[in-house]
Amino acid sequence: MKKILALLLALSLTSAPCAFAISLPAAVEYDGRFDDVAEDAWYYTYVSACFSMGLISGRSDDRFAPSENITTAEAVKLACELRRAYLQGSEFRSSDPWYRVYFDYALSCGILESEPDAPNEQITRLGFAKLIAAALPESEYPEINLVEDGAIGGLGEDGEEAVYMLYRAGVLTGGENGEFRENDLITRAEAAAVLSRAAEQLFRERFSLTFYTGEVEVDAAAEAQKVFELTNALRAANGLSALGRDEALDEAASLRARELAESYSHTRPDGSSCFTMLDYCGVEYMSAGENIACGFISAQDVFDAWVASPGHAANISGDFDRLGVGCYLEDGVVYWVQLFVR
Repeated sequence: MKKILALLLALSLTSAPCAFAISLPAAVEYDGRFDDVAEDAWYYTYVSACFSMGLISGRSDDRFAPSENITTAEAVKLACELRRAYLQGSEFRSSDPWYRVYFDYALSCGILESEPDAPNEQITRLGFAKLIAAALPESEYPEINLVEDGAIGGLGEDGEEAVYMLYRAGVLTGGENGEFRENDLITRAEAAAVLSRAAEQLFRERFSLTFYTGEVEVDAAAEAQKVFELTNALRAANGLSALGRDEALDEAASLRARELAESYSHTRPDGSSCFTMLDYCGVEYMSAGENIACGFISAQDVFDAWVASPGHAANISGDFDRLGVGCYLEDGVVYWVQLFVR
């Protein structure tokens, strides 16, 4: 009988994803119209997704201008389009100047607190973040990342609440070491990435930012056992049957955790599916699912993050009968794997 592979995406097409409540449907299919958006560009997926969802357009029919900075008026328009799509509202009418209709809408629903003084000036990363944070209800930005208060560098008090919410929701990731650089300008490609993560569940990023600076010490076997126990405790609380363990499945999960240090993806370093590890370890199964994570120090932290993500939680409460858990530490980063099978 053919095996059914139920893969939970814990990575987006470019880096690390998650799942949440909002997922906007595509209005049109992206047709590759932008000559300056190459398929191998880091922003291709984000630009095509935003275009498909009707959230963003190009500078012209065939030019997106990914490296150009966006203005305040353009940023307000993007935030309004995000909210309109979320509420499934009608398209905005034309106005004079073109941004008048967006400003009026943004002021009426709280995206803007006051009229911008210089709508045609380029907007900062902080200004854009505040608009995106206000475009959707807070409930659509659930916490999936461990980001301690004060852990984000390059950020002042103004807008701190919005930026921390978007970091914890996986919409913003920052630069090196999570630095935010609030006064930097934002390009159209970067805006598309942020807009995609706000709108589509597959694109939210998973990471952690903590003040932990000492040597990381992890008892991998003990932490894996805790993840297993936490999983069954939650299943029991929800009236679900307990998952069993077997040596081959644990071996597969442990080997997958080691592979994550080389390639953090559901695709193995050799390019094959993560589920080929089950065959390699001799695990018999009919269906399978995988949860992955990195950067969390303890079993409780990573388990809480998985449970907070509906997609990952679906695997934890899924129709499986066995669970393997892998935990691996390399260069101060802890990698985690849950392999579910039936």
